[in-house]
Amino acid sequence: MKKIIRSLFVISLAVFTLSFCEVAEPLNSAGGSTTPTTPTPTDPTPTDPTPTDPIPDTGPTTDVSDVTINFKVDNVSKSMPSTSTSGTYNKETGMFSLSGMLIGSKIESLTAVVFELKGKKSYSVASQEVSPIYMPDMTDIAGTYNGTSGTLVVTDFNAGTIKGTFSFELKNEAGAVKTISAGSFVMNFK
Repeated sequence: MKKIIRSLFVISLAVFTLSFCEVAEPLNSAGGSTTPTTPTPTDPTPTDPTPTDPIPDTGPTTDVSDVTINFKVDNVSKSMPSTSTSGTYNKETGMFSLSGMLIGSKIESLTAVVFELKGKKSYSVASQEVSPIYMPDMTDIAGTYNGTSGTLVVTDFNAGTIKGTFSFELKNEAGAVKTISAGSFVMNFK
């Protein structure tokens, strides 16, 4: 039981940390920020408009009320209902995460984090745009499989929903490989 609780804590902490992490601004030699300031209305310097984000503005992080995740692991179908899934989208950082668990004789979990969601497009493991983690048994941390290749494709990104597909190859510390295929997800916002 302690291993299960510790595993759940580690995953929860990782998702929480990834959802709220920020990158510190570099400082110049005088101790000030090197990031350019936004021009004031009296400043004639033009600025690029910020792209419109279709997700409702409910603060920096939008929790998802309904997530379904379906996929195959080594050709065995898995379906994670909305009662055992979660998702977040941080409008300020663009970080997007989805995760779910299957509870049976073992607790399986799947988590995927897109580091900077930029709308409908393909996000690659190879280019470090997405990071998938699969745990066939959450009591065995050493058996965690981390993504080595694959993509998550956002096919719909609008005010109420993010939908997509995914497929990944993952490897654990011992070198064993798992293939996740035919993955799909639907996230509906509160």
